[in-house]
Amino acid sequence: MGKEDLTTWTENDPNGHLSHTADRSTFTNLARTDENTYLYKNKAGLLQNFTYYFALKISSLTSATQTVRFQPFAVINALDDYQDNRINNVPQFGLQIRSSLSTTTFWFVCFEALSVANSYFDAGPANKSVGTTYYIKITKAGTSLNIYIYSDPGFTTLIETLGLILHADHNLTYATFPQSAGLATANPTSGYVENLTDTLVTPAQPGGLPIFDTLKQLNII
Repeated sequence: MGKEDLTTWTENDPNGHLSHTADRSTFTNLARTDENTYLYKNKAGLLQNFTYYFALKISSLTSATQTVRFQPFAVINALDDYQDNRINNVPQFGLQIRSSLSTTTFWFVCFEALSVANSYFDAGPANKSVGTTYYIKITKAGTSLNIYIYSDPGFTTLIETLGLILHADHNLTYATFPQSAGLATANPTSGYVENLTDTLVTPAQPGGLPIFDTLKQLNII
């Protein structure tokens, strides 16, 4: 499959906070209160087992006691925001951004949400910096969901690992990039996600070919 062309994805944006090019999905003042806001694609049959890579940069956020901001990448089974899917008992999982009482730091959360009462999280430390680009690898294999955070575009310097054992081997329908929270209190966040791909190409090694890490386990000789 390779790199996603985001112009083939569909934008649902009732409040005008999203824009996208072929490579980048930009969110501008995306509020916690924004409902049904997401860039999505129907990937039915392709999301039971996968690996995706992408880059994320938060350019600004507001200081507030409420923590959940939005989901940079989420897999969902109904086109809705995070909270409405929880209220309607629709399964979803992926990566979430949280921040509290800071305009300069945030943290990553690996999540699975089956309902409001049955939501599960693995959270990293609140030491990620606004204005810094992070490189993210997310994998699902059966009931294992793992997220790896890197500091470099070659995905060689690992700085954080998150993971959950899912409560089912979900085979859901839609990928979102990003998805809004749909919660109370605005607390807007701006930034972008970009270069979504299932194939990682790292710089060539001395005397060798580039290294490919792909969902389809390409055989490069």
